[in-house]
Amino acid sequence: MLKPAILCVDDEVAVLESLEIELRQAFNENYFYEFAESAAEAL
Repeated sequence: MLKPAILCVDDEVAVLESLEIELRQAFNENYFYEFAESAAEAL
């Protein structure tokens, strides 16, 4: 079964790293996480 996805986009790496830590602690492996530093990268 496919997991729901969470896509985080921010141009500050520190923000993305912080979000990753918080999301993984809150939701564990119940979601697929993807992080991008720009809209172009996210696409």
